[in-house]
Amino acid sequence: MVPGKLPEVWDLPSLYLTSSVLGLMALASSLLLLHLGLSAVGTTDSMISSSFGMLSFQHVQAMIYLKVSVSDFLTLFSARTQHAFWEVAPNKALAIAGVFALTVSTLLACTWPFSATEEEAMEPLSPALALFVWIFCIFFFLLQDLAKWTINANVVDAHKAASEAKYSLVGQEDNVVDGMEDALM
Repeated sequence: MVPGKLPEVWDLPSLYLTSSVLGLMALASSLLLLHLGLSAVGTTDSMISSSFGMLSFQHVQAMIYLKVSVSDFLTLFSARTQHAFWEVAPNKALAIAGVFALTVSTLLACTWPFSATEEEAMEPLSPALALFVWIFCIFFFLLQDLAKWTINANVVDAHKAASEAKYSLVGQEDNVVDGMEDALM
């Protein structure tokens, strides 16, 4: 990481842009998975049901539960850096919390041990369907990170460089000293 010439300040318009794009991509991926899941309820003619069999509405609930759990934690890994997520390793505590939360979420989605009425209960996902949800989430996570990286490279970094050039005092001192020496002579 290269420090800037000026102290860091919150660039709220850029922050709003980046967070809005990340949030909208998460929303779009949730709606897409919901559509794919609902199209497989009670039929074998959809993309999902041809690979995983006919689904019930309770399976779709479990898919969305797992998707939100996984994609929201992955979004945290993307949002914590300004550039590609792999450029800065996460804090040890965050990494441990991530592994724990994602493991528990996946186990819950695949076993769902809680009993409820038939309308409220989720049905456990097969390991293959859970793997599909994970692959779906990782694909959209990579798209999110690419979008964030593109925004930061084209908007945020350009704005920061322009601000540093406009307000930087580095290099101006030499001109002032040279001008004062000329005036004194």
